[in-house]
Amino acid sequence: MKNYKNLVLCLLSFLLILSACSSEGETPTPIDLREAWVGTWEVSENFTFISGQTGVDNYTITIAKHPTNDTKLRITNFANLTKPDNSPLVLDAFLLSNSLMLDAAEVPTSSGNFSFVGSIQNETLNYKAFKSGVSHYLATGTAIKQ
Repeated sequence: MKNYKNLVLCLLSFLLILSACSSEGETPTPIDLREAWVGTWEVSENFTFISGQTGVDNYTITIAKHPTNDTKLRITNFANLTKPDNSPLVLDAFLLSNSLMLDAAEVPTSSGNFSFVGSIQNETLNYKAFKSGVSHYLATGTAIKQ
């Protein structure tokens, strides 16, 4: 009987030791969704003003990760716009899943509202931009990652 108790005690101890152990699998590395957007892009943009005037603009933008916010990106040379000192305009954009949305408050407009939504697929960025107000326009564009 004593051997039986010792055997049960050993078995229970062994089971407790095994149940306390857990497998140490590799911790998955989080995926940074901004990675697909980062780089230099050649943009071809078609636009139409409310007056009926149409045009095409071609320019290069650079997209980089925002230095302090892991859900934002920084776009340099957006819409080929410059600051008053003629340096390229740098705007922050929000990344929501596979869509990029500009912070409209940062877009320099004389009056009215501005909206921009873009999505990426196979290193091609497609977007639509709309500005209301005095120089009301609609733009659609495609950018190819270089």
